[in-house]
Amino acid sequence: MGDRQESGKIMNGETGRKGMPHMEGIIFRSQTEEDIPFLLQAFYTSRDYEMDLVQWDPEMRKAFLAQQFHAQRIHYTTHYPDADFLIMEMNGAPIGRVYLDLQGDPILLMDIIVIPSHRNLGIGTAVIRSLLALAKRENSRVRIYVEKLNPALRLYQRLGFATEEDTGPHYLMYYTPGAKAPRDNVS
Repeated sequence: MGDRQESGKIMNGETGRKGMPHMEGIIFRSQTEEDIPFLLQAFYTSRDYEMDLVQWDPEMRKAFLAQQFHAQRIHYTTHYPDADFLIMEMNGAPIGRVYLDLQGDPILLMDIIVIPSHRNLGIGTAVIRSLLALAKRENSRVRIYVEKLNPALRLYQRLGFATEEDTGPHYLMYYTPGAKAPRDNVS
């Protein structure tokens, strides 16, 4: 997860990233090894809906989630070496992460996490809307895999993502510029 200073599709001067929203007080930067403790904690908070389904003690949950975090990290960096692994910061403190692969068509929104203290403020929605605007400008689709129990599933639907495949634990969803937003395409 290198610090890519130049990328024809995403670098955009002082706002940081082409396609990323210009939101007062929020910046995007490449993640570094020093961000691992924050990323791990953010990952933990993004899996509460899953962990509520099991009767594990806190230490078992923590060990399981740490293993899942490291497996995901290895998968993403191995299969998407040119992706952008970004930290969202507000007032100099990390508030989330967004992982994007902007190299192909479709654009891949790999993952987005906003920490609990900054959820429901429109930050995640603004990031996704900005990515959709980039897709529209480039006439490219956006792809995301969404876990079926993920509370953000409805957000993706509202923003115009449509389910194209049920992969078992996930829905493969696409946003297609110009397509009519589906009303409720996941049962």
